[in-house]
Amino acid sequence: MIGNLRELAGLDRLSFGGQASAVTVAGGRYITDNVYLEVIGGGEGGTEERPTLARPLTARVRPMRILTTDQAVLDHVAARREAIIGRTIDWANINSGSRNAAGLNAVLDALEAVARALPGAVVERIATQGSTTVADDGSVRTEAHADALKITARPEAPIQVVLTGHYDTVFPADSRFQTVTTRADGALNGPGVADMKGGISVLLAALDAFETHPEKHGVGWTVLLSPDEEIGSPASAPLRQTANV
Repeated sequence: MIGNLRELAGLDRLSFGGQASAVTVAGGRYITDNVYLEVIGGGEGGTEERPTLARPLTARVRPMRILTTDQAVLDHVAARREAIIGRTIDWANINSGSRNAAGLNAVLDALEAVARALPGAVVERIATQGSTTVADDGSVRTEAHADALKITARPEAPIQVVLTGHYDTVFPADSRFQTVTTRADGALNGPGVADMKGGISVLLAALDAFETHPEKHGVGWTVLLSPDEEIGSPASAPLRQTANV
């Protein structure tokens, strides 16, 4: 009970002493790593405030409790490690610079195929609006952009999670950086591996695993993957502002 009171009061120490006729209460907390402030009340001497120098408080860490059903989800992801990495490499080897229409559509096809394999997911391509830019010579240029990919599950669930990302990269179609290689330390080095085709691969794997959880019905989710984040999202930004995305 004292421990519960201490936590409720936000104290590092709480104790009771004295006799039945003169009970004292002492409570204190560390106000810095080396200064401990304690207030003692009750008893025959009234209330005393006593700051003291003290050794840093030892942190008490409570281990995270992972339920069997949660561990099964983690195991589901771990078992698909090679597939997650493999498709990251495949996607990164397709140039999808923000203005490379053919490359963007190729990556979009690959992403859609994986998304449609997610249990119960509704997958749709959403057309983006065109954008205009002003060139150095003052001329106005209008350009079209690839579609965004929207993936949803259980929009009626009481808890909703929204995940966003992008499948374009900063590397144009004529960039010399086109293919994935493996560094000496084992890490992958390639266009879009980290930003963010690898992230999308992990995201889709996590959702696939989550759909195996017995309590999934209480959570719905929406994913929106855009084609133009690296140039400021001129075409896809309005999609994120609408109520149904």
